[in-house]
Amino acid sequence: SDYETEVQPTEPSTPDEAFSIESLIQRVEEFQRRDHLETLVQLTTENSDLQQRILYYQEEWCSTLDLLQHIHEALLQLQNALGRCFQEQMEAERCWLASWRTRGNAPGESGYSPTRWI
Repeated sequence: SDYETEVQPTEPSTPDEAFSIESLIQRVEEFQRRDHLETLVQLTTENSDLQQRILYYQEEWCSTLDLLQHIHEALLQLQNALGRCFQEQMEAERCWLASWRTRGNAPGESGYSPTRWI
């Protein structure tokens, strides 16, 4: 196509041709083609740069999502561990209170009672 190759300006052969309408039209067309080529090269370069940036940010986004997934799993494990810890603590306290009852003394009570002497 016309845009794939660089446009070589044509030189008029005589001074009269240099100022003819056809010559001016041809020069304007050459200038426009050159301008279009420069614009296409610039847009192609910018497009390539943007594609690279998109790829980079997509990779970073995927890494962020993976990290969030690991954080979520860790939080669930912590939540389950805390739940088990509280259940085991309550069970340990029940066992401790039950052991005091089987001995006949509640925690904080000694074998001495001030009203027993009467």
